[in-house]
Amino acid sequence: HVMQLELSPKSALHAAINSLERLHLTGVRASEIALECPAHAHLGLRIALSCAVANQWPTAFVSETLSPDRAALHLLSLLARTPLNALASHQTQEADFTRLIEAAGRLASSPLFLLSDDASEFETTTKAILGLTRTAELKAVINERSRSAHSADWCGRLTTLCSARGVRIYVVAGAVTAGANGECFGDG
Repeated sequence: HVMQLELSPKSALHAAINSLERLHLTGVRASEIALECPAHAHLGLRIALSCAVANQWPTAFVSETLSPDRAALHLLSLLARTPLNALASHQTQEADFTRLIEAAGRLASSPLFLLSDDASEFETTTKAILGLTRTAELKAVINERSRSAHSADWCGRLTTLCSARGVRIYVVAGAVTAGANGECFGDG
């Protein structure tokens, strides 16, 4: 599994819009689109929206469980306040599509970078994040982990990587979450 770097969410947005269209036309049964988003990934996406869309901070969303296309799909849904299952069950109105179009424009113009990542490839993640800190003046990294095991290690590594550049770091994983200063906390 190789990390995919999206220099902007635009190509991922294109794929997400195609998925939304398929979802609306074919519904859940015929669709191959995963509608579920783990709670910790959902939290990470909300943090990414706050950083990149609301505050216009150059932000990297690094996900172990969501591809850039799937992250863009869920970001669109969150930003438009239109649940994916409503699209799949044809319980949408014209206003929902208007909000989705507006959300796509806001997301496309935001300084958001979507990366999918393999937990075993920290060096690849490091190179991508370092590159973004130099070229995009990165202000926030949201790292979504599928499990809390080794989250403290990742949190420490990311803090070391980004602290000298003043980058805020948020690590969300299962029951463990880390704050802007790299502290890890949770109930696990």
